[in-house]
Amino acid sequence: MHGILVPKLVYEGKKSLHLEGECIFHLTRVLRVRENESVVVLNGEGKKILTKVLSSTKKSLDLEIISIEASERNFVIDLALGIPKKDTLSEIIKKCVELGVRRLIPLQTLYSQPLVLAEARLHSLIESAMIQSNNPFYLEIAEKLTLSQTILALNEYTGVVYFTEKLQEDRIKKNLQLWKEAKGEKTPKILIVIGPEGGLSVEEENQLLAIPNLISVHLPAYLMKCPTAVCTACGYIFAQL
Repeated sequence: MHGILVPKLVYEGKKSLHLEGECIFHLTRVLRVRENESVVVLNGEGKKILTKVLSSTKKSLDLEIISIEASERNFVIDLALGIPKKDTLSEIIKKCVELGVRRLIPLQTLYSQPLVLAEARLHSLIESAMIQSNNPFYLEIAEKLTLSQTILALNEYTGVVYFTEKLQEDRIKKNLQLWKEAKGEKTPKILIVIGPEGGLSVEEENQLLAIPNLISVHLPAYLMKCPTAVCTACGYIFAQL
């Protein structure tokens, strides 16, 4: 089934939609959708609108609304990521959408890269991944922050999960207690922290380990590339919650 992202879509009380502009370009000029074909319209805020094509031209698309499905998040995962290289970041953004990450926080650390993706490119990556994965939620891209700035904004999270190469034996009981508290929350909010490809400095890691609600996780694996680390970290969270 074809999909399309239309942010800030007004659909309440309507039986049909009339769409124009860049959002319909791929459907009308590349895929060339025809009358009676099904199209899922995503608004980026949790709504999936199942429609049927009434008419299609190069400049406009008319759709009949068949049904509306509202989605809610059972948990919230945000990702604070040491900024990697441009191509790696592009891949991670798509993975974040597929995995249902709510917000990506670019983290400026000692060994991170400059943030080089333009806003239009970011939107294009998110849009294509939403349509491919059928995720109704738009991935938020936060302003670039330092590690110290990120730590100051941690009060909203049930737990902060940091994946480290070091086994922290003394934190195991504390980790179990924090996970127990997270499971008791109606909508747990978890922040995953992953360093850049060069890792965090000793000083930066010590800053993280001093956070009261930090869950320190050591996995018996070799060094991972950033996209692999993101997928593994999210999978770990899914298994816990």
